[in-house]
Amino acid sequence: MKYGTFFKKTYLYENDTKSPLFKEKVLTMFWEDTDYLSKRYFRRYNIPYLNVNNLVIKRYAIIETLKYIFSLISIKNLYIFKSLQNFFLFYTLLLFQYRFIRSLNILNQLRQLKVIYVHYDTLFPQFFLLACDTKGITTISSQERPDHYNFFSPLFYGKYLTAGQGFHDIFKQRGYLCEEFINIGLPRSNLIKNSNDILNKKFEKYIRVKKFKKFVLCFGLSRVGDFAASIIFPGIAINKCNIDFASSMLIMSKKFQDLYFMIRFKDNEIINLIPPNILSEIKKKENIEINTNFKSFNSYELVSISDIVIGKRTTIMEEAMSAGKKIIFYDSENYLSSLDYPINKINVIEKNIKGLENRINNIINGNYDPSNQIKNFVNKYFFNHPNNSGFNLIKDTIKKTLIQ
Repeated sequence: MKYGTFFKKTYLYENDTKSPLFKEKVLTMFWEDTDYLSKRYFRRYNIPYLNVNNLVIKRYAIIETLKYIFSLISIKNLYIFKSLQNFFLFYTLLLFQYRFIRSLNILNQLRQLKVIYVHYDTLFPQFFLLACDTKGITTISSQERPDHYNFFSPLFYGKYLTAGQGFHDIFKQRGYLCEEFINIGLPRSNLIKNSNDILNKKFEKYIRVKKFKKFVLCFGLSRVGDFAASIIFPGIAINKCNIDFASSMLIMSKKFQDLYFMIRFKDNEIINLIPPNILSEIKKKENIEINTNFKSFNSYELVSISDIVIGKRTTIMEEAMSAGKKIIFYDSENYLSSLDYPINKINVIEKNIKGLENRINNIINGNYDPSNQIKNFVNKYFFNHPNNSGFNLIKDTIKKTLIQ
């Protein structure tokens, strides 16, 4: 129920006993045994949960799959298996069918299930979505990452909650078969507040800094293995990328003495990969730091007090942009720029030190968005409800669907 130090998925549960989302009425399903802390949370608040695989009657799934095989195969058409390509195609079809039958078996034991909300849209198995559709269960999910349509096959949720209207045409062109697209924006952008609302004592140092210098927050990436990196960022040495990012921010801190730079990676393990000479220089300088205190400093609160946000390709950058922050993607490895993504058409990406320096100068001199292209992009692709948060819009959609 928690990802990292500030991504929590507990917003769906409500304490109002009359609410359709009253915590004891919401069944939380996992594909495996969940972690200890989540179990403790569920027990404490009497929230039902289960590992869906524990519901599977394996004997039933195997028998039904065998029936399916025998319905397809006869002596006359055995010749198709002479082709290795046909064999693997048949195996893929069979595997999907087996998983589909398992999914139906699970849903048959959850007869009161009416709506399923999926926390991570692109990672949810499509065979289960198909089973839900077959059983008349409405599936709802939200656009977790704005650019994920570049990497995953088309989705077919009943209701798909999007970052903004501009993505609707993209999804339709990509073959998404969702019955309804609903704008909710980027929910976590609502966690970014006006800097005047951040009065916590832990920020006193940075509030004092802001009286004399502009505060620049810099987001790197997490440390991953080579195999994981090849999947998440194909063709890019992600750990080398983080080292280059730290080095580049150090260079910027030397060029802009009137700015204060805070570097923040997604985890602290990456610090061990940064060369000692770079770490030593950063520690010696008074206008730059690498912040490693994840427990005390929430990234969204730090964005709230920032004047400029510089970062690699991470969703908090779009969330900051949606909240009205001045942002710069530092795309030195040309990853973001290579994607089919509308953000490449606006002036928020720099690929080298000189471009980054010029762009920071533009922002300092009040020339961040003179032609309003960034503002127009945000209005088109990142919906912002005037009176409601994205998290509440998710819950409202689920509630309306439940009472239909």
